[in-house]
Amino acid sequence: MSKIPSHGKLDSQPGIPLGDHHTLVQRVREKKWKVIAFGLSLLGIATTAVIWFSVGQGGSKIEIGNDGAPMVLIPAGTFIMGSTQGHIEETVKECGPLCQLEWMKREWPQHEVQLDSYYIDQYEVTNVRYLEFVNATGHRVPLQEVRKIPVPEEREMRDGRQQIQIPDAIKAEEDELLFNLNVWDGEQVPEEAKDLPVVHVSWDDALAYCEWAGRRLPTEAEWEKAARGNDARLYTWGNEWDRNRSNNASYQADRELVRLEWWQRWWLREGIVLQEKEGLAALQTTVGNFESGVSPYGVYDMSGNVWEWGRDWFAEDTYLQVQRKNPVGPPNGLQKVVRGGSYMDPRNRLRVAARIKVEPSGRRPNIGFRCAADG
Repeated sequence: MSKIPSHGKLDSQPGIPLGDHHTLVQRVREKKWKVIAFGLSLLGIATTAVIWFSVGQGGSKIEIGNDGAPMVLIPAGTFIMGSTQGHIEETVKECGPLCQLEWMKREWPQHEVQLDSYYIDQYEVTNVRYLEFVNATGHRVPLQEVRKIPVPEEREMRDGRQQIQIPDAIKAEEDELLFNLNVWDGEQVPEEAKDLPVVHVSWDDALAYCEWAGRRLPTEAEWEKAARGNDARLYTWGNEWDRNRSNNASYQADRELVRLEWWQRWWLREGIVLQEKEGLAALQTTVGNFESGVSPYGVYDMSGNVWEWGRDWFAEDTYLQVQRKNPVGPPNGLQKVVRGGSYMDPRNRLRVAARIKVEPSGRRPNIGFRCAADG
């Protein structure tokens, strides 16, 4: 009897008829290819998820600007801008009786805005980058506004509200405060201040820098979308307050300063004294220091550290007349929009919807900027 040639372990398996051998091999091969196909599909899903996450979070592309600063691409689309009436009322209640509803009503009504794609600086412009601009153009260096600030008069309990008494430690002659808060040493930047955000720059200074770098200042809408994403979150990191996710007054004080009178007491008794004694370097933090406070698109320090100049003119009722696509604010005005809160600000001003106004010539120790560019 002729011997059937062996074709490996499958042929030697007992109980497998010869006629079914090729069918079995085909089934094994089909199963093998199904496993491979399934693995490839999982890989495709994972890759798609990574791409979706990168695009959805704005991290799909980072471009380096003319000044060497990394810029994050913010994708085109809609987002929710401003605050609801409920959020405003809750914020005022939490802030306490010294807060005024009018301060927050400028954030109302909440509305949907559509923006084209654009780039925004991943970090606030630093002293060392601004120094390069000064050296290249001869532009003036950042300079503190030299002006005397009257000390608030002592107050007592009045109308059921707790008022502040100014301690003798921060009283100066003629009841005025005058601090030297210049960070720069003449036309040089001390080593410890190189990566701090530049301050004491006016709106015109900020604009000049951005134009030198081949960019522009972000519109108010562009700034807010980069800060909060498209889910209408209250802070850059989410909806729950956490003082350790940004450089703010509560972080500096190492305790919660929710109510305005609590913040006033800390600032007048401790914050000003620290600022006078140790300078701005003691209160500012290097850019990108708060990884846990990064925005949904990977942009740093959009809540806290320093306020940031925006391109738009300020108006109390801007949102009642706002354009729904690529808004640029009022055509003229007296003050410019400033966004983001700072190291000296209480919690309510760290909300991404918070907006304040500052005269364009203002050079403050807690106002800096970042640049933007068309996508």
